[in-house]
Amino acid sequence: SDIINEINKYKVYYKKKGGVTLSGGEPFLQLDFCIQLVKRLKEQNINVIVETNGLILSEELLSVVDGVRLDIKNVHEENEISLLNTYAPFLDLCKRLSTPVTLTNVLVPTRNLNENSLKSLRILCDRYDYPIEFLAFRKTCVQKYLSLGIPFPYEYVPECSGKDVEKAKSIFFGE
Repeated sequence: SDIINEINKYKVYYKKKGGVTLSGGEPFLQLDFCIQLVKRLKEQNINVIVETNGLILSEELLSVVDGVRLDIKNVHEENEISLLNTYAPFLDLCKRLSTPVTLTNVLVPTRNLNENSLKSLRILCDRYDYPIEFLAFRKTCVQKYLSLGIPFPYEYVPECSGKDVEKAKSIFFGE
């Protein structure tokens, strides 16, 4: 109820297709809560999407949300077979339920910003015919790692530039 009340304070700011996005951590780790929240929001005609890594399946949650943003994690040793094995169960369920999906992929130089990774990702996208958004890798979380005393695993990886994103799109779309 507290969350619903907080959300309702901002209802005036939602655009025609705006609404609430459940993101994480991983929302599917809190299934019961998310399902209850989505049902309450839907009673008020509030659009709800969920951002996920697609590793947990829930027909109940996927059948009540308005859409999914699926973050495709791929690194340089991935190929189309491993991507399909990882994401096919989730994407097949979304297709069966007619749940709209947008795929997202964070472009990480030296990890997945290469022809092999992008062509493997294209095969996955072509199989399901969902749109994709490329997101540039940024190091905005470095301070959080430092404050926790944890080494930042991408310390020596450069951030992704606009030029890198354009290069990825060119490889992905075959331009």
